[in-house]
Amino acid sequence: MFDLYNLVMSLYAPATIRWVLDVEVLPRETLLRYLDKGLSENCSEISIESGQLSIERLTELMDKIPVTKGLIVTSWIPSNFKHPNAFKYRTICYWMARWVTLDDLKSVRNADSVVLEWTNFDSKDMNEFLRYWVDCNEDMMKRIKLRIREGALIDKNILTDQLLVLEATEGGSQHYYLKKRNHKIGKLVLGRLEIVNGWRMQFSTYDSDHCPRSLAILEEMEKKAELKN
Repeated sequence: MFDLYNLVMSLYAPATIRWVLDVEVLPRETLLRYLDKGLSENCSEISIESGQLSIERLTELMDKIPVTKGLIVTSWIPSNFKHPNAFKYRTICYWMARWVTLDDLKSVRNADSVVLEWTNFDSKDMNEFLRYWVDCNEDMMKRIKLRIREGALIDKNILTDQLLVLEATEGGSQHYYLKKRNHKIGKLVLGRLEIVNGWRMQFSTYDSDHCPRSLAILEEMEKKAELKN
């Protein structure tokens, strides 16, 4: 297998390389050997797929994967899983994310993307996360996509409570802009919030040049709100 891989790599020079590890097929020793091989080849992303992962097995894998890599896990993850590096990777995707807490989300810094499919979050939790983002003077992530708790729908009023938001409609889709309180510090200072299908939240962040008109309007709204107070 590795001979074929080496042959292909000698013919091409891909910008990114993802190694996919199937935990349902690969025994522990083979799984770790393939992971070591991928890391030695300077792959950009590790994808762990299928089956169920024990706390011990996922901990063992995360201990080996540098936080400079991207990490995708579609395997089942125990609800009491924790790891200090779980939210330090360059890109983060957990299909089973009911173990993820608000403190985990608040700890993210300088990530390209965070994707969480099955979570225990509700509208109030996401409002708290957005309010934290507004007050945070550091860049957290370029984008986050997550699905709230199964069976729940996002309440826009709860989601945007105590937040200064600018409603906009583009291409038939309604979304909301919000800015960091101190937008002179950091790079990603403008946020674009979108509710998809009533139960999925997408939040992307941009620098001040992305949509200067929206940022200027939010600044004026902020000044007026401060005068009223």
